[in-house]
Amino acid sequence: MDIEIKNCNNITMAKVAIVPSKLNIKFAPNGTGKSTISKAIQYAVTGDEKALFELLPFKFRNENLGNTKWRIGRMAGETAAQTAERKQQYQLIAKQLPYLAQSGVLLLAGSDSAALNTYVYPAQALHDELALFQQAGLTPAQILRTATINGATFMGVQADYGSIATTKQADLLLLPANPLQDINAVKNIDTLIYGGKVYNRKALDEMLNQAAARKIELTEQRKSNQLN
Repeated sequence: MDIEIKNCNNITMAKVAIVPSKLNIKFAPNGTGKSTISKAIQYAVTGDEKALFELLPFKFRNENLGNTKWRIGRMAGETAAQTAERKQQYQLIAKQLPYLAQSGVLLLAGSDSAALNTYVYPAQALHDELALFQQAGLTPAQILRTATINGATFMGVQADYGSIATTKQADLLLLPANPLQDINAVKNIDTLIYGGKVYNRKALDEMLNQAAARKIELTEQRKSNQLN
C-alpha cells in the first residue's frame, strides 16, 4: 500500500510504501524522521486536525513567515509537563534499540543536523548519537556497524564501501583506544586518512584552529554590519 504525504515538515510531496509483515521503519523521504511520518499517518486516519497542523511546515504558517528560530521559540515555551513527555517518549524509543538489533533490523547512525535544528551540530551530533546508542544498550560493535557497513548496505554499495578490504574504498580513523570496549573512543582521533591523504593529530588541530579563527572573523563581520 502506498501512502501519499504532502507538506509534512520538510516533505513537499512523497509516497511511503507500507509492506505487509515487514517492519517499515526505513522509509523516510528527504531525511524526515520516521516518527514524524508515522504521526502524520496516525493523525490523518484519526482525524486529529489540530495535531496534524503541528506537522505543517512553518513556512506555510502565516504567523511564522520568515521566522528562522521557530525551534528555539517552540522549546522556550515548552511546559514542564511537555518536557517530561518528550523525554519519556525518547526513553521509550531508546529502549527498543537492542531489541531491533537482535531482530536483525538494519540500524543506521546519522543525526538530523541542519541550520534550523536546535543545538544539533554536524559531526559532533554523530558522536553524541553513537554515545546515546551505547547508553540505550547497543554493543560498541553494533554501534560501529550503524555508522559504517550498515549505511553502505542500505544504499546497496556494500561491495565497495563500509568496511576495510582489498578493492574497497574507505576513509580511516586511527584511534589510541579501542572503540570495541567503549564507543566514546572514536572521539579521540590520532590520525585521519581521508581521500588518500594522511592527517596526523597536529594537522587536525591546525584545521580546527583555522576553523575557529574563521568563525570569530565572521562573527565580528556580522556585528560590524549590524552596527553600520
